[in-house]
Amino acid sequence: MKKTLKLIFLNLFLFTALNAQNEKKLALVIGNSNYDKGELKNPVNDARLIKSTLDSLDFEIIYGENLSTRRDMLSLIEEFEEKRDEYNVGFVYYAGHGIQINDQNYLLPTKEVFEKESHVINYAVSVQTLLRSISSRSNEANIIVLDACRDNPYESNWNMTRSSNGNGNGLAKIPPPTGSLIAFSTDSGKTAPDGVGENSIYTLSLSKNMLIEGLDILEVFTRVRAEVLEKSNGLQTTVDENKLIGKLVLKPRNLFQRIVKAETLINENKLLEALQVIEPIIEQDPTNVDARLVRARSYYNLEQYQKSIDEYDKLISLDSLNPEYFINKGLALYSINKDMETLEMFKKASEIKPSAITYYYLAEYYKLEEDYENAEKYMIKQLERSIDEELDSQSILDANWALAVLYHNNIKDYDKAMVHYKNILNVDPDNLLIKEGDYPVFMNMGRIHHYFYEDNGSAIKNYLKQLELTPRQDIFYSISDFYSDAGDSEKAKEYLALGIQSFPDSSLLYQASAILNFYDNSEKAERDFIMAISLNSGDIGLNRDIADFYKFYDKYVDARNYYEKIIELDEDQYYVKNNHIYSELANISFYYANDEEQAFEYLRKEIEISTNPAQGYSDIGNIYEEIGDYENAELNYNKAVSLRPDDPDFILYRAEFYYYTENWKKALNDYKISNELEESAMKSARIADCYSFLKDGFVDNKEVLSNYVEKAVEYYNKAIELDENIISTNYVYNNLGALYENHFKNCEKAIEYYKKSIDNLPNDTKSYYNIADIYEGDGTCEAVKDLDKSIEMYEKIIEIDPKDPEVFFQLGLLYYNEIGDYQKSIANFKLSIDLESDPLYHYNIGLAYQKNKDYEKALFNWLKAAEMSTEEENQNFAKEFYLYVNIGALYEETFNDYEKALEYYDLELKADNSSYFGLKRKALLLETMNNYEGAITYLDRLVELDNEFSIEPLMLRSNFYEFSENNLELAYNDIKNANNRFIQNPDYEQIDGYTLNNILHKEAQFLFRQKNYTKALEVYFTIENSNPSKDFFDTVDLYSEIADGYVKLKNYSKALEYYNKELELYPNYIYTIQKKADLYAFHIKDPVSAEEWYQKGLEIEPDNNNLNLSYINFLYINNKYEEVLKLAKIATERDEKDPQGHYVRALVYKNLSNPFLELTELNKCIDKIIDYTPGGYYISDTDGSILDLSEVFILRAVLFKSVNDLDSYCIDLNSALNYTDLKTQQNRIKQMINESCE
Repeated sequence: MKKTLKLIFLNLFLFTALNAQNEKKLALVIGNSNYDKGELKNPVNDARLIKSTLDSLDFEIIYGENLSTRRDMLSLIEEFEEKRDEYNVGFVYYAGHGIQINDQNYLLPTKEVFEKESHVINYAVSVQTLLRSISSRSNEANIIVLDACRDNPYESNWNMTRSSNGNGNGLAKIPPPTGSLIAFSTDSGKTAPDGVGENSIYTLSLSKNMLIEGLDILEVFTRVRAEVLEKSNGLQTTVDENKLIGKLVLKPRNLFQRIVKAETLINENKLLEALQVIEPIIEQDPTNVDARLVRARSYYNLEQYQKSIDEYDKLISLDSLNPEYFINKGLALYSINKDMETLEMFKKASEIKPSAITYYYLAEYYKLEEDYENAEKYMIKQLERSIDEELDSQSILDANWALAVLYHNNIKDYDKAMVHYKNILNVDPDNLLIKEGDYPVFMNMGRIHHYFYEDNGSAIKNYLKQLELTPRQDIFYSISDFYSDAGDSEKAKEYLALGIQSFPDSSLLYQASAILNFYDNSEKAERDFIMAISLNSGDIGLNRDIADFYKFYDKYVDARNYYEKIIELDEDQYYVKNNHIYSELANISFYYANDEEQAFEYLRKEIEISTNPAQGYSDIGNIYEEIGDYENAELNYNKAVSLRPDDPDFILYRAEFYYYTENWKKALNDYKISNELEESAMKSARIADCYSFLKDGFVDNKEVLSNYVEKAVEYYNKAIELDENIISTNYVYNNLGALYENHFKNCEKAIEYYKKSIDNLPNDTKSYYNIADIYEGDGTCEAVKDLDKSIEMYEKIIEIDPKDPEVFFQLGLLYYNEIGDYQKSIANFKLSIDLESDPLYHYNIGLAYQKNKDYEKALFNWLKAAEMSTEEENQNFAKEFYLYVNIGALYEETFNDYEKALEYYDLELKADNSSYFGLKRKALLLETMNNYEGAITYLDRLVELDNEFSIEPLMLRSNFYEFSENNLELAYNDIKNANNRFIQNPDYEQIDGYTLNNILHKEAQFLFRQKNYTKALEVYFTIENSNPSKDFFDTVDLYSEIADGYVKLKNYSKALEYYNKELELYPNYIYTIQKKADLYAFHIKDPVSAEEWYQKGLEIEPDNNNLNLSYINFLYINNKYEEVLKLAKIATERDEKDPQGHYVRALVYKNLSNPFLELTELNKCIDKIIDYTPGGYYISDTDGSILDLSEVFILRAVLFKSVNDLDSYCIDLNSALNYTDLKTQQNRIKQMINESCE
């Protein structure tokens, strides 16, 4: 943006007074332009020019423009007529619409309505009226000029043609009265154009020629006629009728008066009029330097700089030793960007006459060119000359002011600035420029104390002194800013309000008020911004502030409008280039209007016009990064860096790109380079972050890992050293704490850093969360576990931010996971939900309700979480937490609503058709519902999943084949496949908890069921020799199962040895106690030892049904029927689903020959097996023995036969046949049927 030099024209010339003229002259000048119909551009301009011309000719002037009515025009004519007698010469000039009707001429006011011809006669002014005003003055000179021969705008309304009656365009010729001259701008009946410039060619010529000294009036009109004819290319011929008596020469004022008049017109910015006054002087005397100086200045002010330069060249040729000409030529040269030529002119002026004023211009030039060293040099010379030349105190004050401002604003030497501000007060403390605020010395001293010395007492003292002297708008602003910086926003607002009250049109103060209210009162800020912009809509900085305001408050349409307004206002795009306005528009288009293409278009413009295109490329890179096109993002970041390789910011932008795309090595490299160019705490922290992330890739390389951790700690500490008290150091302290917690396993040191973070920012809750987490304890920090302290940290967070739902959620988890207090867990989860209804909160309170056995509320909250999971922002929640699986499991296991359970398992699979838990739960439920075909379908899909659960699916399907389909071969194949998978990938133990021993154990069980006891024992011994963990023994009865194998091989001593091993580990383990008792009872046949171990087990668990039934069987084989009947009855009452008690009682009654009671017990036994046991087999929970329904039917059939009930006998045999798959059993039953049944 081109700066401008302040123009000071020096009036160094003198004039000689000329004799005054004796003639008295009166003029009437009227110009009408703003007609409702037929508006004209130039008549008012022409009237003003003639008025100025007549003024130069010493006429007293009666003037009117845009006279609306006939009455208005007649009023001026009457005034002219009344005064005319007192004057020697009369002059009447009219410019505007004029028409003729019946050879009579009429002058039209601007607002009368002429709908028909008669209206003109009644409402216009007849030229005859003008003539009457001068007709009695025949012995005096009168001139009437009518520049009114323009088109008749009303002719078409009157529906008339130009006929012989004389109606038509133009004016009719009028014979002038004696002693008068009447002039028309064009011939009779013709029209003259309004003109293309600001004046008609007729009036321009008339004005110029009237001012030529010594020219007779007739010669004036002769010259006008010739010039108009020439300039109109022969189309316009002026007419004048003369009855003047004698010669009339309108003498201009003397030269001095005319040049002074021109100077006055320049000062009033009437530059064209000034030129009209001065041109005749130069035409008469081309060497008149005073007139030429006026013309040069007029051209300069009209911004016709080359003409001004040409005029100064002529002046210099006439007087080469006048410094004023060189200075003013320099000003004109500077205006057309010829800076070096300007300097040459200023230097020439100072060589001709070294003075305060010539040094002033050199100083100003160097200041504008930002050469402050030379500016200071010449300002000092200016001050010295002002003193040496004994100029007035004002000049010395001015020089001190210039130096003070230079030191203050440009050189930033505040001590020297203060010296000169104080000099000003010493030179002339009562100077009006100080008192009236043109030189706000106290305000500027206050600003130095405020912003640079940080001396608040002196600052406010000087501010208030300035306010006392001059309540300027900027002093209100400065005082407000002072209180704002001091943290007293109310006082700041108070002074702005006082300022606005004093200066209601101050855009500056409204803008400052808006900024002050920006964050805490957005409505007032917006009102003040709107008021400021209404007062100063062209201020680019203000438009920027408003644009930023609307952007901050997400009013992006308004923000965009103001950014675009900046582009419109900034003609040379200087501000736009240097403040990246197109980048701001791109930001809005991309992030808030979702218009990617428009954003790219703005950034292309940014690159095209910017002095720093690297910014545009960097912003394009950012957009590509946001849309996930990392390749193009990197290309554009690279382009930005290539354009500005030494600019730390663009290297930093690329580093941030690499950081957020987790390219830690490249990020580290860029952060280091940027930090070397311009060190900062943030970059040091980022370098530390990169080392911290990179360490995770070297967990197996302890040396590299340790080096990276040490580097991370080093750079985090460097960040703290560079910037100890900013918010970012909390992030640094927290990261240091995390390193000590997770890498060095030094939880006490970690807590120390987290507490430093708290000391730095006491209300930053993140550090409290970190400490609370440590005190909750885990594998790393178990040693410092202190749940009370953890709760204390959470309570501190609640004090800081009671509206934070996360703190109540974390407390709920603590009570749930660590303390097991589900009531308190629920209470805290409720508080988190009251603050924010989040699906995670509902999910976890559901878990707590489930633990608390409040299944209805658990279901309610899980359903609420599921409902919220349909919302876009939560759509992955249900999938992540297997929410539908949990709901389905609750319906299945608690409410026994299998259809609802299946519905939610299907929802899970709809959300994720490869959901492991969805497939697993549905498969197992279908198996429970005896839908074996559906079950195996989903089990097969589980097995096909290539994920971390690839062993468990084989184990589940194996169980299905074993127990649901009784297909031991397929079951065994899945176990072998699981074994092979484990061998290929031992990490499965860490993945899903399965170990090789789990799989071997299952294999051994299959071999056992296949009665391959020797092979089964080999597998069991493989497990035993692997030294299984305590956890394994907690879940697998290894020694008892080995003992079972020895029982099957009838090696009872070895069996007893392994039962004893099991009991050494678990002395009160009922299962093994029963097995040992059974070994003594049924195999070793040692009833005493059997009785001892049965009694030992019953002491431990007297109500154990399986133990009781085993003991009953022992009593049965020892013929203790009375005890058997008693205990078996108790067993059936204890477990109404267990058929074994009834079966044993039936056997006793059979032996006691009581067929009725035997039948009763067999009926109950059969009913329970059918009702509660799928497939017709009841498998004992203790020893795995099978109560076969087929055998029970056979036993009852034999009973029926014994009482001669052959029909029932045959029915039961057929039922027995239906309930067995064993060939030998089937053949036996068929033989019995063939023998006794038809």
